[in-house]
Amino acid sequence: MSTEEVRGYLILRIEEASGRTKKDEFVWDTNVESEFQAFIKVDLRGGSRNVKAQTKRAPLIGETVTWREDVVLEVLEGANELRFLFCRDRYHGGKRGTSVIAACGIFVDDIIEAVPIDKYFELFKPNLLGGGGFIRICMNFVKDLSELQQPPRWWPLLRLP
Repeated sequence: MSTEEVRGYLILRIEEASGRTKKDEFVWDTNVESEFQAFIKVDLRGGSRNVKAQTKRAPLIGETVTWREDVVLEVLEGANELRFLFCRDRYHGGKRGTSVIAACGIFVDDIIEAVPIDKYFELFKPNLLGGGGFIRICMNFVKDLSELQQPPRWWPLLRLP
């Protein structure tokens, strides 16, 4: 049993991501040898440790990747930023690694004040100026998992950590 102080739980539904920017430009590099499959790494930073999760891989269809996947994250005291990393596998010399295509970060206190949230967030390319598309995330916050006996109507079955 952990002695870390748990503030509550972030309930996320990672819906989809689009490679189109505000300027209506498609910005994801799809010129690779393998099929474009993407996943989202979720990283809740701050507190005594980072809390992480990851979606399954899903294919790019047209200009969109769709997951509709649920994630529950423990929010520890001191957690201050929720990051979404839009990733794909990268192969080099027969070894698999991860390539971050785009990312965004949101302050935890802003989320807690605004829930429930169902919104598109702008993604940005790491180390580059410019947009990386958009990601649609639904979010809620509960202080105790027992509160989920009556989940929001947009919430299907949850996969708990």
